[in-house]
Amino acid sequence: MAENIHILTEEITPYLDAAKFEFVVSNLPLVRASRIRSPKNPEDRARRLAAEVALRRLLREVGEDYRALTVAYTETGKPYFEGRRDLTFSLSHSGRIAAAALAQATPGETAPAVGVDIEALPRGERAERYLALAERFFSPGFLAELRAASPEEAPRVFGRLWCLTEAAVKATGSGALDFKAAEGILKTARSLETRFLSDAFGTGYALACVVTGGAE
Repeated sequence: MAENIHILTEEITPYLDAAKFEFVVSNLPLVRASRIRSPKNPEDRARRLAAEVALRRLLREVGEDYRALTVAYTETGKPYFEGRRDLTFSLSHSGRIAAAALAQATPGETAPAVGVDIEALPRGERAERYLALAERFFSPGFLAELRAASPEEAPRVFGRLWCLTEAAVKATGSGALDFKAAEGILKTARSLETRFLSDAFGTGYALACVVTGGAE
């Protein structure tokens, strides 16, 4: 990507083991550990932890001490590092994969806002339901692109457009899933990236990262 943006994915499988989960989460700051432990479903907890681990690894790669950073939240729920406008991040998870994106600026400057989203690609009957959902909610531009796709490519096109929308919403911190607004954000974004990947079980995923704002 054009910006100093780092993206990392992490499979949730290791953290489905209760002992492994507790060992890793017990070494996290109390507030973050509490949020990760809050879901009742073990897979949901594992997804949150995998995203946190991905973020911690990204911070280590850029020379930042994870333990020295405090995560806070805006009124719309967008997370940020207190007192560190040179670092921004975003987390996402779906199925058996979690993702983290980190934007880094020169100390003293403002890092661009970053949003990341990952979604399992719809298959079978689920694909039919999601494509019907697109007919109701996609913007005209997105819907035209989806309709132009072949039946084989439609799930990938749907996943890419959905992830781009979610990532744009996360980057701006609006908290509202608005496809028309997202299309406008994407047209003026500093940079964006999409990827397709698979987990160990062969399930396909779409991933998108959108970067907006920040110092020039």
